Amino acid sequence: MEFGVRAMTLFAPRGIGKTEFLRRDLIPLAREHNFLCIHCDLWASSEGPMSAIARALESSDTDNESLGGTERLVRRAQELLKTPITKTRAEFQLLGHKAAVEAAFPEPKADSSGDEAERLMRAFKSMVKRARRRPVLLVIDEAQTLAMSKAEPLVRTLRSLFEAHSDEVTRMFTGSSRLGLERMFRRSRAPLFGQGGNLDAFPPLERDFIRAIAEWFNERTGGAVLGEAAAWAAFERLHRSARLFRSAVEAVLVGQAPNIAAASELARYQLVTDESLKLKLTSLSPLQSLILQAVWRLGTNLYSSANIKALGRVLGRQVEAGEVQAALQRLERLELIDRIEHGAYEIEMPELALLFEDLVARSER
Repeated sequence: MEFGVRAMTLFAPRGIGKTEFLRRDLIPLAREHNFLCIHCDLWASSEGPMSAIARALESSDTDNESLGGTERLVRRAQELLKTPITKTRAEFQLLGHKAAVEAAFPEPKADSSGDEAERLMRAFKSMVKRARRRPVLLVIDEAQTLAMSKAEPLVRTLRSLFEAHSDEVTRMFTGSSRLGLERMFRRSRAPLFGQGGNLDAFPPLERDFIRAIAEWFNERTGGAVLGEAAAWAAFERLHRSARLFRSAVEAVLVGQAPNIAAASELARYQLVTDESLKLKLTSLSPLQSLILQAVWRLGTNLYSSANIKALGRVLGRQVEAGEVQAALQRLERLELIDRIEHGAYEIEMPELALLFEDLVARSER
């Protein structure tokens, strides 16, 4: 930021540690260098993305940035309590196992894009004025949500504000979908084309992260030892998901598990708590579900004649290569898989990969 970089974008699956990096590393460092910092987590807001950004801009510096993960969820719950709710129930099947999920969602609100655009412009200009020539860091978490917004005029309003204040406001975007971020920033007709800077992968957490957590645990418990080697093994078993590992450490702290190894097993059995993930799985066709499993098992050669014939045998009909391509594209749009290179894919969420592992282990018993 001190070297003239005005826009940056990081992507990684949810739960890897992006938000913790923003809150505990990037934002405190920016504050030390006199930045006015605004953090908007679009996933944690029940509002539309533009209303969420406007609210973040309207909030005070301290109020907006000091919220931890639990506090953000509390605020989200408070917002949901004020919102009419629609309930739904669905069932899905993976690897021969059935599961059901009930979910509640806010009822859609009437269109008010004109009012939202005016509110966004006022909030942005007020924030710039409040900065009083201090540099500004605007952090938008889960930015691919903007690509899914139907209010494209509002996104264009945001772009015009970025262009008008490009020298005053540094933008940091993060997201869990490489495809969604490319739709936002990289394609020539994208709503925010050129506004995201370089698109960089968030580096995986290594032993330094585990060492820091172990030291924090030892201090918190007055001398009890987490054990760096055991903690690293648990972290690996949880596919390096910072969210699941943190859940496992908390389980040891409150006495739900005797050690980190047992706690990691507990976390694995509590992994799929994301209602949106469950509902995505229910929406898959039989072919899409099979291809999702093939991505987890193989990752490559999905268009091979052997794989296409295998799909046909399971479905009891002929499968065309075009159907495989369409299924892969939909799985990408749903952010269930990620294309890492030409012809090679991987499961995007650590929780989903762990779900497959546990279902296979269960079927082999």
